[in-house]
Amino acid sequence: MSVLIPTKDVMKPQHLFVPYRAPDGSDALQIVHTGTIALDASSTAPRNDAVVAFVPYGDSGHGGIPTAGAIQDFNGVRATPVVTASLAGLRVIGQDGVIAFIDSSAPQLRTQPNLMGSGGPPLCLLLELRIGIAKASIFRIAYQVTITVERDPSNEHSPDILRNIPNLIPVGSPGGSMVDATHADPVL
Repeated sequence: MSVLIPTKDVMKPQHLFVPYRAPDGSDALQIVHTGTIALDASSTAPRNDAVVAFVPYGDSGHGGIPTAGAIQDFNGVRATPVVTASLAGLRVIGQDGVIAFIDSSAPQLRTQPNLMGSGGPPLCLLLELRIGIAKASIFRIAYQVTITVERDPSNEHSPDILRNIPNLIPVGSPGGSMVDATHADPVL
């Protein structure tokens, strides 16, 4: 079973932009996302579920740009994500045979046909976790996703996400290279 988490159920998302010079001499960007996924996954019998969430920006705008509920459109760039995740809140049901764990975590870049970016359906960062539970409830999962973004040499256009690196200004507003996903579920 898949549990789909909209951005409104990601608590205290935060982000950090770290510009750097890529090996080829071009501008590049590393974005670090952190937050906590709120869910209610309970089971008395052993079960293994997929939890899928958008990776949103934090609620602190930059330069007057609101970012709450916004996710990045990664179309037109080379992006490499890495993730870590851990249980942050659980409850034990009974005393014996308790299972509560994160089996795997994987970031994915997936086109989201249910959303619309400036150039069509956006290519968005999703966090997919496999959880195992028995005689327990999982309420919170903490995560950190780091994504490295570089220019795609085969794309002559400069996406907004990279255009502003020299000024340390994050991407445009929702509807530009960011997409408002506050009330959308991720699509696998």
